[in-house]
Amino acid sequence: MNTVCNNLNISRSYLYTLFIKKINLSPRSFLKQLRINEAKKKLCNTEASIGQIAKGVGFSNQFHFTRSFKNSLELSPKNYRKIYKNK
Repeated sequence: MNTVCNNLNISRSYLYTLFIKKINLSPRSFLKQLRINEAKKKLCNTEASIGQIAKGVGFSNQFHFTRSFKNSLELSPKNYRKIYKNK
């Protein structure tokens, strides 16, 4: 986030304020949402493992990805894939 702030020449608190004002999410929540949405696509359209998808969308490890995914969608990545693959 510091890199983004430096490139935009704004403070972290101002960036946070802009995100909340425009999209009603913190920058961290927005990034997590983007990563989960990309993972959903990959789960449905590839044969990549859960660990490969986790790493590919920017999570530090499979455990953290699975926990975040389940908290967001109330489904594990494995179950999401079973339900929505090829639909």
